[in-house]
Amino acid sequence: MVDGKTGFVRYDLAITKKMHQANILNCTYPVLDPDLDPILRVEPESAPNFKDLQDLVERVGRPYKWHLRQEYNERASVREITKELKQPTSKRFSFWSGKKEVGGAIIANIEPDVGRIFAKAHDEKRPIDLDPSMADRSIEIYKIGLFPEYTKRGWGRYFLPDLLGKLFDDASKPEVVYLNTRDSNHSGVIKFYTGFNMNVIHARSFPNDLISEEEYQTRKSGMMRPGRKNDGGAPFVPALA
Repeated sequence: MVDGKTGFVRYDLAITKKMHQANILNCTYPVLDPDLDPILRVEPESAPNFKDLQDLVERVGRPYKWHLRQEYNERASVREITKELKQPTSKRFSFWSGKKEVGGAIIANIEPDVGRIFAKAHDEKRPIDLDPSMADRSIEIYKIGLFPEYTKRGWGRYFLPDLLGKLFDDASKPEVVYLNTRDSNHSGVIKFYTGFNMNVIHARSFPNDLISEEEYQTRKSGMMRPGRKNDGGAPFVPALA
């Protein structure tokens, strides 16, 4: 593990449609408790925008400092993310317990190096065989999680398989669902994903990419000043300077 102050390790994980179907046949996915069956559900929402992403980053990821990542606080990267969120393949889902929204996911092919990651996994003969050409038939879970007040209830074990089913049934007919996570996230996140036969296909160390909380608040307050207008590029979001 890399010291969070100086850097982090990013893990790339993937599951193929064939493995997802095998999970169903082998009863790998947990059976929903009859009392929870009509309560816990994954619902598709309107197409995502950057504000939707920022809300999820704030509500799900604040304990892990997602909101301080440079990619959400620099205009150039925000514009690129916003551009990708406008693609027809990008989607937004919400997680519900009864009438309460408890989390969500944003689906968008943000990672530009998926083909290279798949090729490296193929060359290294990882547990999952990914042909580089499958990158064109993959879909990325860009952000996913439960709001902190609804964690530690085991609900993620039901939401993730439901989401995977919806993604593999998508009209775009993806062959692979891909995501990445960090060692600075919840300590049990890798074990959680691999428990559903999502395989770690690559791991890389990166330097620290967090701005300070003070800088974040300064940027936020700067964008909130009366009369401050957006420059027409990325959407108006408080975290932008």
